[in-house]
Amino acid sequence: MSYSTILVYVGGDLVGDALIKLPFIAALRHNNPQAHITWCTGEFSSVFETVLEPLVRGKLDRITTLEKLSSQKFDLVIDTQSEWFTTLKLKLKLHYQSFFSPALGYLLSDFKPLNNHTSPKRLIDKMLDFLRTIGMKEMPENEVTLDKALQDKAKELLPDGKTYIGFAVGAGYRSKCWPREHYISLGKDLKKQGYEPVVILGPQEQDWVEAFQEQFQEALYPLQDARVTQQSPYSPLHWHSV
Repeated sequence: MSYSTILVYVGGDLVGDALIKLPFIAALRHNNPQAHITWCTGEFSSVFETVLEPLVRGKLDRITTLEKLSSQKFDLVIDTQSEWFTTLKLKLKLHYQSFFSPALGYLLSDFKPLNNHTSPKRLIDKMLDFLRTIGMKEMPENEVTLDKALQDKAKELLPDGKTYIGFAVGAGYRSKCWPREHYISLGKDLKKQGYEPVVILGPQEQDWVEAFQEQFQEALYPLQDARVTQQSPYSPLHWHSV
C-alpha cells in the first residue's frame, strides 16, 4: 500500500545515527514515491536540516518539530521511538489514518508483527523491520551518491593502492567515545599488519588533534589536511584549489 502523506517521528538526529537511518529513509521513499514525507523531531534537532541535508534531498519533503505541526492529517504516522508516554502524546496531538509504534510491545500500533517475531538489535535493522511490519519492502540496494568533485578530492587525499581503515573517534556525546588510547593502540597494530589507519577528527574533537598526531604519527588525518578548509561530514565542503 502506498501513502500520500507520511510523518516519521524521531527524537532527533546527530550525524552518527542519522547516517544509520539513511537506508530506512531511502526504503520509505522507494515504497512511497509520490508521498509527502514529513520528518518530525522531538528532543533535539536533526542534521538532515544542516550538514546532511544533501543526502535526503528529494527523499524528505519537510523537517520540522512536533511543536510546529499544525492540524494537518497524515495517512500514516511512524513513531520510531519506544517510550510509551511520548507515543501517547503523539497519538493525542496528531491527526492520522494509520499509526505505527513499537512502544509497549506494539500495543498502541495499528500494525503488529507476527507472534513469533523477534526484534532486531541494531538500529537500522529495527527501523527496516518497522517498514516490513507496516507492509513495505526494503530496497535491494541503497547507495549514497556523492558529487564527483568530492569523490575526486577523497581519492586525492586517500590515493588508490592502499587498504584504509577509518577510525571515526567522535560521538554525539564525549561520554560515548571509546578511550583515545584504545584507538591509538589498535591503529598501531593495524599499521604493522599493512593497513593504513585514517583518523577522522571533526569539529567536536579538536582538543584531541594534538594528542592523536603526536602519539599516532603513522596515521592519516584527512580533515586536518591543509587542502580542507571546512570540516563537515558531507556538505558544505570547501576545498583549496590545488
